[in-house]
Amino acid sequence: MKIHYVFLTLLLSLAGLSLNAASDRFQEREEIEALQAKKVSRPSIALYIEADCKGRMTRIKAPCEFANEIVMKSELGISNDSILSMKVPAGVKVTVFDGPNFKGDSATFNEGEHGNLGKLSHRVTSLKAEIIREQ
Repeated sequence: MKIHYVFLTLLLSLAGLSLNAASDRFQEREEIEALQAKKVSRPSIALYIEADCKGRMTRIKAPCEFANEIVMKSELGISNDSILSMKVPAGVKVTVFDGPNFKGDSATFNEGEHGNLGKLSHRVTSLKAEIIREQ
């Protein structure tokens, strides 16, 4: 046992650490892992390409931002102006815009099933989903 302690001390000193510093880092790592284990999954928004939450559905996790039709197509597989309805979970708000980079006309949707996007139906080019309170 004494040999292991001496060997460990030698390795730590070569790495520029004391035994106390190594112990502190180990404890910090354990705390981080414990926090990660408690972490709740991010809430999920369902986007639909048809009205009344029908048709092909794509899920996104809040918080997120999709600044333009190119990003939405490449990351979500959703064509420009094709989102027609959505389901938003509690604690989340989704703002859709008819212009790129979160500009132009916008509409914000809170918790619930939104069978149509009103004036923004067939016009969504960028989107932001934000967490508005802890789950």
